[in-house]
Parts: sequence; C-alpha cells; structure tokens
Amino acid sequence: MGARNRGIASTVQQVNQERVTTRVQLADFKRNNSGIGSATQQLGAFAANPTNVAHRTSMVNRSGQRLTSVTLNNTAEASGLVDRAATSMAREAQLGKNKSLNAAQRAWLADIMKPTWSQPTHGATVMGHLQTARRLEESSRVFDTIAMAAQNNFPADFSVVSKRGRVQGLMQSTNLDWAGQRTENTAIGFLGTHPRNIRNPQRTPGVGSAMIGHARELARVNNSRAITLGAEGTEAQGFYRHQGFQHEDGRALLPQHFSHRTLPLKLPLR
Repeated sequence: MGARNRGIASTVQQVNQERVTTRVQLADFKRNNSGIGSATQQLGAFAANPTNVAHRTSMVNRSGQRLTSVTLNNTAEASGLVDRAATSMAREAQLGKNKSLNAAQRAWLADIMKPTWSQPTHGATVMGHLQTARRLEESSRVFDTIAMAAQNNFPADFSVVSKRGRVQGLMQSTNLDWAGQRTENTAIGFLGTHPRNIRNPQRTPGVGSAMIGHARELARVNNSRAITLGAEGTEAQGFYRHQGFQHEDGRALLPQHFSHRTLPLKLPLR
C-alpha cells in the first residue's frame, strides 16, 4: 500500500472512530433525563403559569403556529430553571456541532476516495455541514452566556419563547447605557433559538421574530431608546436587517456589509 493510500486509510479509521464517539455521546445525552427534555419542559410549564410571568406577548407565524413569549419574574426558581435549560441546550448544540463536523469529514473523504467530477455534489454537502456546525457553535456560546447570567444572578430579564408548552428560544436582556451601566437608556442582551430549530429551520419559522417582537415590547415598557446586539454571520445579519436593525453608528445595514465577523447593530425605538 502506497503512502497516500495508507494516509487515507488512517484518516478513514480516525473519522470512523470519531463517528462512534459522537454517537455514544449523543446516546448518553438522550438517556440523561436531566438534559434537554426535562429541563426545557419544566421551564415551559413554569412559564405557562401566569403567576410566574412579568410580561407576555404572542404572535402567529405563517404556518399558523402561535408562539408565546414571556418574561419570567426574577426569582431563584426561575433563574435555576433558565440555567438548567440553557446549559442543556448549549450541550445539545455542541454535540450537534460535533455531529455536523463528523458528517463533513465523511463527505470530504467520499469525494477523495470516489471523485464525482461530473456531479460535484460533495463539496456543497461539506460546506452545508460546516455552516450548520458554525451556527450550532454560535448557539452554544449564546446559551452558555445565558446560563452564566442565571447562575450569577445577573440583573436581567429572562424571556422564553414557547410553542405548545415547549421552549423554542431563550433571551436574556438588561438595560445599559453606552458606558455599560444599568440605566433606562438601552436594552441589550443575548437571544438564541433551540438547536433543533437551527438544524431544521423550515420546521419552526418565526421564533427569532417572536423574540425580537418581545424585546421591542420590553424596551417600550422600560422606556428604552434602542435595542443593541452583536450579530455574527451573514444569515443572522440578514435577519436583523429584515427586522429593522442598522449599524451601531446609525448607518443603514446593507447586504454588502454582511460579514462572518460580529457586527454591532442597533434598532432605534424613538
């Protein structure tokens, strides 16, 4: 066997081992009942109780699904549930990222071992898996941030978007001025949609719009002047542009400005 073939065989063995490891991790995660299932279901049930809710809005998306957004009353129980749910979703997003990277490797190897020059589909497949992995990595970081805020009792509003009692997204926000002090000037926060929505965005449309709509309502009640956030990636930036966001300095956000780097954006409210 030549050196090139031995290298390919070694890479195939490594990819197969990573695939087995990923499958075991996913199986362990699903067996652990304190993971994504029970944590988000408990949070959904908690948010459905009006006595636990400070604020409520709702919307109906194009598919006729009603998405209800609530801001939880600032209690230790609420923070604990947010922490557990966000930590579980961050873990699931990270495992999904590993699975996507593994799938990208397998598609790449398939292209090397059996090139399909007449129908170059593997390259597109590889890029698709890599893009999903990047979105899941970003989702994991957002949920880690929300969990950390809940753990540290950070002065924030924790909002939940649910559909039929199941959590579809989480948002953590607070009022800040430009120097980073809590005031009535600017609402800033982190929002993330469920990792399963990222893998199957066509099945759960409207989650991001529901969260932005709820953020607008919170900002209005808090007499805030703007909503600010950092958007990473062209897909997210396109979504926020559609929602009316602009550059932090007031310039219009145009498609030619989209970047994989984080852009500081602002939605003026008055």
